[in-house]
Formats: sequence, structure tokens, C-alpha cells
Amino acid sequence: MKNWIRTAATIASLTIASATVFASSEHDRFPGMEGAQNFRDLGGYTTQEGKTVKWGKIYRSNALDKLTDSDQELLKELNIGTVCDLRDEKELAKSPDRLPEDSDIDYINLNIQEALAKATGKKIDESAMLALQGKSNEEIEVLGNELMENAYAGFALYAAPLYAKIFAQLLDDEHALVFHCQAGKDRAGVGSALILLALGVDEATILEDYMISGKVWTMPDSVVEQYAAHYGVDPIVMKQFMGTRISWMQSAFNAIKSKYGSYDAYFEEALQLDQNKLAKLRSLYLE
Repeated sequence: MKNWIRTAATIASLTIASATVFASSEHDRFPGMEGAQNFRDLGGYTTQEGKTVKWGKIYRSNALDKLTDSDQELLKELNIGTVCDLRDEKELAKSPDRLPEDSDIDYINLNIQEALAKATGKKIDESAMLALQGKSNEEIEVLGNELMENAYAGFALYAAPLYAKIFAQLLDDEHALVFHCQAGKDRAGVGSALILLALGVDEATILEDYMISGKVWTMPDSVVEQYAAHYGVDPIVMKQFMGTRISWMQSAFNAIKSKYGSYDAYFEEALQLDQNKLAKLRSLYLE
């Protein structure tokens, strides 16, 4: 519980343009997962047509491998019916989700990194980090930022068939759904952006939601150093992959509009969401 109190204190101290980014008078964006500090509700955001995303229906998170017993009970209280895990096989082997055994939660693995690698031959992994090893700090800054921008664009373009499966679940299941990656900011961040875009939320609000991850999901320097040692890279290199940057998510928006011309075209062609399905999605998740 102490970790959650510290997280809540961090949240309270932030200044964000939209008051609904963290909570409303009736709802808390963070339900209080002790073992997943980036577990949060996508409800409460206002669409461009003046409607509001329903609370308690769609959640995003970091990995669920450290859920406590009380967290598992909270998953059931939140009526979670589906967990979409966006991580790769190495991440799953190292830190599998800890879900309640006495529940009917459907678990679906959607390997976003694999989809990106198959399409481009690249993914954010050891090889990408090692490519920055030995570079100057200035080069690391430029190349690391470029790598992440390309990754976000790649997630949106090449992993669209996997993100489409999240939408299929949203259209087919009356229970709440949570999707997550390891940190809950990159692969899950793009997934969250696509969902909010499809519901009619504007880019600026989506970027505000995305940037929350950089505030509530933090990795201590000591842990960064451990990961850096594990991958054989300098901690400076590792830190390039730990935060959130507006330009990373903006690159996903730009890639979609550049290739498809409009979000509606992307929804229909890449995510298999025609106007009828979009209307159904909005009827289910907006009020």
C-alpha cells in the first residue's frame, strides 16, 4: 500500500492541462493496483463531439506480473473479462502475468514486437540498444530518439492487425478489458491512442494521457543500471528507452495520416473498423 500512497502523492503534485487526466469528482483514474502502478482507467475523456468515454470499461497498464492477492481481487471487482498482453515471448517467460486462478478472465497474447520485426526487421530489443553502445551522448540522444519514433510509427502501421484484435474484443465482450505491455507506455501507449482516436478523442488529450506514464512509471537509477548491465550497454543508453516523449507518439499519428490520409481510412483498412463498427464501438463506450 505504501507504493500506492507514494504514487498518489506524485499524481497529486502534477500540473496537467486537463483535469480529467487523473480523476473526476466521482471516479479515480487509478483504481489502486499495488503491483501495477501504471494500471489506469481510460474513462472520463471528452470526445470532439462532446461525449465522454465511459469509466470502468477499458484499462491500460504495465505488466501484471507483480499483482498482489488484493490486486487479483480488485481485478475481479473491476469486472475484467479480458487481458490483452502485448509483450514478446522473452518478457512472458521472465515475468508472466499473475492473474486470479479462480476467475474466467480470458488471456490473449498479442506480440507487437514480433509484428514489427517481421515487417521491418527491427524491434526495440538488445540489438537496438547495442547499436547505441559506444556512441557519444549527443549521438545517443539523436539516434535513440529516432529509433523510438520509428518504433511508434511501426507499431501503428505494422502491428495494426494485432491492435485490431483488441477492438474485436471490445465489440464482443460486455466485461471490462485491460491491455498492457511491460512498462505500459510504448506498445500499450499506441494501443490506448488508437482506442481513444476511434472513440473521437482529440490528439492533444491523447498525448496528455500518454505522458502520464512518464510520471507514474519510473525506474530507479539502480534498476536502470541492473538492466544496462544485463544487456551490456551504458546506463545512458538504457535511459533512452525509459521515458515518454511527445514526438514518439506524434510519429505514430503522422505515420497513420501519411499512409492512409485520414484516421477513418486507417480504422477501416488497418483495424477493420468500418462505419458500422465504429458506431457500435462508440455506442458501447461513450455516454
